[in-house]
Amino acid sequence: MFGWLKGKKEEDRKFMESLMQAAAEGDSRAKVNRALGNVGIQLAPEEDNTQYCIKASSAIVRFIAARAEDPIEDMENTDDNFVAGIFSFVASNHLTHIIGAPFEMVASIVPLNLFGNDYASEVAALGDSFNTMTQEGRVIEAIGQNIAKWIATPTDEHLAKLVALYKLCKEHG
Repeated sequence: MFGWLKGKKEEDRKFMESLMQAAAEGDSRAKVNRALGNVGIQLAPEEDNTQYCIKASSAIVRFIAARAEDPIEDMENTDDNFVAGIFSFVASNHLTHIIGAPFEMVASIVPLNLFGNDYASEVAALGDSFNTMTQEGRVIEAIGQNIAKWIATPTDEHLAKLVALYKLCKEHG
């Protein structure tokens, strides 16, 4: 007799879940935007989470590389591209996790966004290296933790640690 109430409750529950998810995504985007804003980067509004993560990950890596005195635009050797590419995978991993976007899609597009379409033949090898490094060492974990710290608390100290880690990877890469 009151079966229609059960359906209404389920609808209400799904609606509340979608509101909570939207609020969490908005909070995560606000943190990323705040971190980028602290270094003078403002992303154009983007409704799609995947596109937002691509743009934000690219912006983060471009900024870190430039701050490390190795701008993406000036990179000519594959070792430099490799380090920036690994950082792009780690940034993509963190952002897709907190915002809710498909990691594989974002991580495969960000290097193309950074280095151009000619880099497409390198993306699979970069992904394999990322996976191997994730399983065998702590470098990826250290990069990820520092990106997360900087996004959560965008201080000069956290940024300096991230830049120092980038330089260290370049020196020993």
